[in-house]
Amino acid sequence: MKTSSPGLDGIPSCFFRHCSFELADVVGHIFKTSIVTGMAPTQWHCAIVTPVPKVSRPITLADYRSISVTPLLSRLQEKLVVQNWLLPAIPNDMISGQFGFWPMRPCFYSAPCYRYVGGL
Repeated sequence: MKTSSPGLDGIPSCFFRHCSFELADVVGHIFKTSIVTGMAPTQWHCAIVTPVPKVSRPITLADYRSISVTPLLSRLQEKLVVQNWLLPAIPNDMISGQFGFWPMRPCFYSAPCYRYVGGL
């Protein structure tokens, strides 16, 4: 797991890195249960959303793009599911023009809850 911002849960990546042996069974159980049931933990649907200006002097909301930071475990499981099951199941000619299948650009399947960060 590479170093990145923690999500709304506030758990930093260094915690998972330093306690990986102790957490492996618990995280594995959460991932397996989530995949078998087809439901991610509710906390994983929440994101910290930060508006970032697209232009030097933003005036309207359209002048901003949102950066959503979800919990690290949510991002990790999403990456594993996409790499191991989703991409191998879809022919390459179907993926090339689809934004949602590009690496590092997740598309969310449910409405997340938002926490406003920053000022407009």
